Amino acid sequence: MDENEKATWRQTLRSKFKTLDKRKVLIYAVVGILYISGILLMIILPIKFLPATPASTAAQDLNVGNNNNYLPDSCPIYTVIASSTSGAPLSEGPLQLPFQRPTSQCRTFTSDAMEKLITNMTSRMVDKDLARLFENAYPNTLGIHFPLYGSNGLDTTISWYTLDESNPLSYVITGDIPAQWIRDAAHQFAPYLPLLPYDANLRALFRGLINLEARHIASFPYCNAFQPPTESGLAPQSTPSNVRVVPSTDSTVYQCKWEIDSLASFLRLSWGYYQYSNGDSSFINSNWQNAVQSIMKVLQAQSLPTINADGSVNVPAYTYQPGDSRAVPYLYPEFS
Repeated sequence: MDENEKATWRQTLRSKFKTLDKRKVLIYAVVGILYISGILLMIILPIKFLPATPASTAAQDLNVGNNNNYLPDSCPIYTVIASSTSGAPLSEGPLQLPFQRPTSQCRTFTSDAMEKLITNMTSRMVDKDLARLFENAYPNTLGIHFPLYGSNGLDTTISWYTLDESNPLSYVITGDIPAQWIRDAAHQFAPYLPLLPYDANLRALFRGLINLEARHIASFPYCNAFQPPTESGLAPQSTPSNVRVVPSTDSTVYQCKWEIDSLASFLRLSWGYYQYSNGDSSFINSNWQNAVQSIMKVLQAQSLPTINADGSVNVPAYTYQPGDSRAVPYLYPEFS
């Protein structure tokens, strides 16, 4: 290259690179990396050890508190979802109704047969607002997250279950109180009977409800509502202390107001399961047999007349007397 000719930038860069001390360059690079890494650690570490705000507020937030014992703590209670008017996607009808089902991870129970039925039904319905109502309402018992001990916005759902074939149990909270009513729980499951042939887990869930109700009826056939089973690990609800019931009860009973339709509902549920499951009789165990025997004894006792033909009085086999009853102070002075 001519001495008077100006070097290009590439030639200049190449010549400078040849004169560089590569050892010094490596040292500078390592020092620079360490310096930048130190700055990043100073920023990241304090953030890492800060308490997580969402987790600290979740325990006090009624919208995510009081979960069933097997759902993620982040699941909102159903009333929050049901009161929302912006659940996406909105229905395509003129009312634009919101989608109000919990997400899949926040559903207490999922039935594949039910999901297929909902998809099939809603796709055929011309009225898309009506389709949305069906989609929101039909699976409620199986898939609502219920605030087990919440103070507001209670609804019905499965609170706890185990599909263990040796002892299936399903605890179904009913109405506006977190206890299981024999009659209401059976009626809640009735709309799902046609799905039994297509869903083995749903059949096990039904057997769990029949088995738990049978266990209660066998022991306390005059009682209509019960506390969570001990297997669930759920704490029992408080009950009135100034009620005298004959026959006596124990802590598994929530309420003991005799209703013949409770016993009839249990038999109806048992027959419905047998009919729709194509004759599956695996639910007929010792619990169930003892329950049926107890039902027969109760019906016989309640069929007796108050006064016999000879004028003698039949002592009632069952009495329920709350403390504020007018007859109670006379019969039981301790309640006066």
